Amino acid sequence: MIQVVKNRNGSLLLDIVTVILLVMTLACSARPSTQQSSSNQSRDTLPAVNLPEGQGVIDNCSMAEDPHCTDRLRAMAAAGFTLVVNYNQLNNLPATWGYLVGEEVMQTDHDRMKAYADLIKQLDPHHPRLAISSEYANAPGAHIKPFIDTADVIGSSVYPIGNLEPISTVGAVAHALQLSGDEKGKSVVLVLQAFSMAQYKACSPAPGCARFPTVADMREMLDLSLRNSHPRFILWFSYFDILRSDNPSAYWKRLVEAAGVNQMSPTSW
Repeated sequence: MIQVVKNRNGSLLLDIVTVILLVMTLACSARPSTQQSSSNQSRDTLPAVNLPEGQGVIDNCSMAEDPHCTDRLRAMAAAGFTLVVNYNQLNNLPATWGYLVGEEVMQTDHDRMKAYADLIKQLDPHHPRLAISSEYANAPGAHIKPFIDTADVIGSSVYPIGNLEPISTVGAVAHALQLSGDEKGKSVVLVLQAFSMAQYKACSPAPGCARFPTVADMREMLDLSLRNSHPRFILWFSYFDILRSDNPSAYWKRLVEAAGVNQMSPTSW
């Protein structure tokens, strides 16, 4: 699992348990199926891409709201998933990968995050620290740069559907992130969109933006990521958004098909 104290609104909190269901054995099955991509080419005829170690789905689990969250997380860990949890909770599970030390933190909070990340390193120097930024088309890769010194692995999230940005933004962000990683000798992680932007804000242009990405959308995002970077992980946001949608089973099947995996299955609907 990946253990984390997640931040909210730029501040570091201790009461949120964030879970990434990351199947570490997916490297051999990370290449999606042979169905037609958005470029009308068979995926097996496309040039070789950089396959990640695995793909995962981000989920939230709040102990304050559900005291039985740990049971769910332990079951997921026993099933072979990799998790993101609070540093003080489930930290004795053997599958620990590392720590998410910051996600979409404001630049003004850099020093606080750096102090926090340094403390995590002192407490456990044997597991890597992960920092994730939110990136956009107008300046891809700009938001992660101030935080490169806080982590051993750097990541960016990019959500173009319903955000008035072309899907090609994913490629630009992946390329910029990889350049930063190469410059500083750090591996990278991409966080891709599997939710509807309308679940978070009034998206534009309505009503077309108020949708979940299609299989073709997600396959294109995955292709762009793998062609423009060599990520350690591909993460999809998010499991809890799929669960709270009007058709969780259908949207989950979309994601599994787009990601080209068949080992992953929902815990419950």
